[in-house]
Amino acid sequence: TAARAAEVVGLLEPKIVIPMHYRVPGLTANLDSVSRFLKEMAVEPPAPLDSLKVTSGQLPEETEVVLLELKQ
Repeated sequence: TAARAAEVVGLLEPKIVIPMHYRVPGLTANLDSVSRFLKEMAVEPPAPLDSLKVTSGQLPEETEVVLLELKQ
């Protein structure tokens, strides 16, 4: 669930979180939506990115949620 995922993020305290397994159109698995996860994380929805390149010098101080553009 989104609540459990947010709880795990709180325990691990990663620098970057990229939601991967959430409900999208056509999916039959019973998953919460990404908006529900963002609400549980208490963050505003970030603009989706086409790609993400990360270096150790660019890591944020606080946990940051990054959404990648859904490619089909």
